[in-house]
Amino acid sequence: MRKKIIIPLAFIFFNTPCAFSLQAYFSYAVFHSPGHGSYIETYLLVDGRSVAYNRNPDGNLQGKVAVSIRFSGKDSVAYDDKYNLLSPGITDTAGKVIDFIDQQRIWLPDGTYLLELSVSDKNKNDGIFRDTVKIDIACPPGSVSLSDIEFISAYSKSLKPNITTKNGFDMLPHVSNFYPSSDSIIGFYAEIYNTDKAPGRDTCIVSWFICQAAGMNIVPESGGFVKKVSAGVNPLLAEIAIKDLPSGNYYLIVQVKSRKNEVLASKKIFFQRSNIHAENTAMASGNSVENTFASVITSVDTLTDYIESLRPVSDTYEVYYAVNQLNRSDLKLMQQFFYEFWIKRKRENPFGAWSDYLAEVRKVNAAYGSGIIKGYATDRGRIYLRYGPPNSISGDTHDPSAFPYEIWHYYHIKNKTNRRFVFYNPELAGNNYILLHSDFPGELYDAQWQLKLHKRDTQTNDMDTQSYPEHFGGKSNDLFKNPR
Repeated sequence: MRKKIIIPLAFIFFNTPCAFSLQAYFSYAVFHSPGHGSYIETYLLVDGRSVAYNRNPDGNLQGKVAVSIRFSGKDSVAYDDKYNLLSPGITDTAGKVIDFIDQQRIWLPDGTYLLELSVSDKNKNDGIFRDTVKIDIACPPGSVSLSDIEFISAYSKSLKPNITTKNGFDMLPHVSNFYPSSDSIIGFYAEIYNTDKAPGRDTCIVSWFICQAAGMNIVPESGGFVKKVSAGVNPLLAEIAIKDLPSGNYYLIVQVKSRKNEVLASKKIFFQRSNIHAENTAMASGNSVENTFASVITSVDTLTDYIESLRPVSDTYEVYYAVNQLNRSDLKLMQQFFYEFWIKRKRENPFGAWSDYLAEVRKVNAAYGSGIIKGYATDRGRIYLRYGPPNSISGDTHDPSAFPYEIWHYYHIKNKTNRRFVFYNPELAGNNYILLHSDFPGELYDAQWQLKLHKRDTQTNDMDTQSYPEHFGGKSNDLFKNPR
């Protein structure tokens, strides 16, 4: 299933004010090519207004974003690439500054991978954003299946095949899942596989429609269908008019059906609509915020801070909604989102659930925050709020060869036992310790964490080296293996 990562480099929540200023969106989609295997396309959109510009050799101003993408399997690294993404050259930043997009196509064997993404502004030293996501790549060889759904901003007949070309069309990806009032159409692309291997089915019906995320009610007149002759690969390139679609959270769903109306395969992708031209909103699930704890929060700044603090315990779609609504600063919609967030978690006492969480937020703000960043927006704050307080914390701020570090140990996290998180402070100042390594699935894993921790006085270009030799005063490896 396709997921989107919204890079929290300027936040206002996954995108809280923090030291970063770079704003970008990252997404991906998995496809399959019969006879060749599976590949993943990655899409990175950088907000041109958020990068720093330096003069290039041609005399123009140009932004430069460092990107690192790594796919790790169970026992090895399947793909690892680092490159600089350059913006279009401009004469000055007072005029129109455009966004710029990077697309990669990466062939990978079927399996489960950990995608590690790092992004930073090369022209401005304001830190590196890193995130990870688990990805399953598989195409069942004998059954009807669907690729991921790719949102598209524009497409045209391909005159010369390039990285954006699929099935004879050049497609410009729509990287964000947010559709503002100015957008009247959703374009999308998907592929249907193996309909020719379904016995007795020479044709199939491919349909698509929009449904509300809350309740999964189908939006009337929001879809279409087409009959396809069975084949190894059937491309689908379609559009849906959303001019009258109210603001809210939705899914776009694509289904493959037999002539007997049997659903052979189905895929969905989340998106959010903001439409100031529509009078009503589909965002809420019907729970009124009047006379609730959310309705008494009437300061946009206070509510923004509260919503930003929810990121560590939010699911993917809640993150999407928060980002877009905070950018709009609509108090009513923010109150509705905030109330829905907590009623979803504890319907019988949403205010009690929020009060308990707020107490924890205040703890991490006091323990891990600084003048420029709230504690909940730091790595230690995020881990604390997501998984609770660790059972033990050990570390060293005086190891002559290592950066200051902390190792957090949890006896139990969900269904896992004996899990650890390594944080370090490569700046040697301040209170913002960065997550360097963890053995908990879905968090940042780095086999070379000891080398990076001791990079204060040791440099190596050997990518196969994972451990740091024991030395006087050094105890990071022992503390990791034998938490105190």
